[in-house]
Amino acid sequence: MSSPLALSVAALKDDSHHRREKLSASTAGGSMSAAEEAEVKRVLFEADVQKASSAPPSKRKTGIRNRLFSMQQHGGMIAPRIVHNKGKSRRPPGLKALFSFLDLRQRGAMTNPSDFGATHVARTLQHELSKEASSTQLAENTWPFVKQRRKMVKGVSPPPRHSLTTGEKEYYVGEQLPPEAARHILISTTWRSGSSFFGEVLAQYPGAYYSYEPLHATYFQRQFDNDTLRADALRLTSSLFRCDYDDGVLRYLRHASKGRNNFLWQNNFRVWKACQNLLPAKAACFLPLFYKQTCPLFPVRVIKTVRMRVLETAALLDDPRLANLKIVVLVRDPRGVMNSRSAMEWCKNDQCANVDVICEHLR
Repeated sequence: MSSPLALSVAALKDDSHHRREKLSASTAGGSMSAAEEAEVKRVLFEADVQKASSAPPSKRKTGIRNRLFSMQQHGGMIAPRIVHNKGKSRRPPGLKALFSFLDLRQRGAMTNPSDFGATHVARTLQHELSKEASSTQLAENTWPFVKQRRKMVKGVSPPPRHSLTTGEKEYYVGEQLPPEAARHILISTTWRSGSSFFGEVLAQYPGAYYSYEPLHATYFQRQFDNDTLRADALRLTSSLFRCDYDDGVLRYLRHASKGRNNFLWQNNFRVWKACQNLLPAKAACFLPLFYKQTCPLFPVRVIKTVRMRVLETAALLDDPRLANLKIVVLVRDPRGVMNSRSAMEWCKNDQCANVDVICEHLR
């Protein structure tokens, strides 16, 4: 199944001549740089979109556009279309996306969905990390959803200084932080060891950017004894800690954008609440521009993975760009791990069901 981003571009490409003229007019002022536009295209124009664009217009209209705008979002953000026998359709009452894909060509916090979401995240972080912020509730319950385009969260004036950054230089909350100023935490463990719960606990810490199982994209349904995959996994982990944008992160965003993989992004609730209602089909969450604008705002960056062996993490400790990295090795009694795995249908091969392999992975 095509990703929401792929479907969104197919919808734009299949639009009428009038909409294409409107799109061209909106970019006449050069509001988006060539590099930024290229990054958007890299995510949006996947191979299946290129293939779909060569289909006859009638098939593109029914097979791509309608599928995009009939997608159902969690929380009722975009309700599914109801198709009647006469070929007409109507949409039940529900919240619509705050921006259109045409708005990606604009610039400004109130006109561009990526800028709007990043500003919302920065200002909400100011409230969370200010001295007046309450710590009696879970952070996940206090972070607001983006619901209105013309009403944005007000920032704290003056913005508070960061107390979680490292180094001698001072930063204000809402500023983009260089990698050397942020704190990096890697949770390394194996399946059914309680890592999801532990990761959720750390994600509640103020100012945490939580990447849940990013190696799901690299190791998805593959063997774990491939040196190339190991190198890719290390590069992706390092890039996410540094909020860098490269081909590995691009594959991760594409992988997470598919509906069945959205759970990989939902655990990063601070960003998820800000982005899922900005564009149709939650597409804003997986745009590289949005990632580059929001990730550097966070002073604490947490990655949880069950797909990286403990020995492999040593290479990350040797990375001079990750001087502030702390690795948490989470170990559960292997008897409890095996008992939990025995009930999992997906855990029948030796990589998962062999107790000797479990102990080897925890070395």
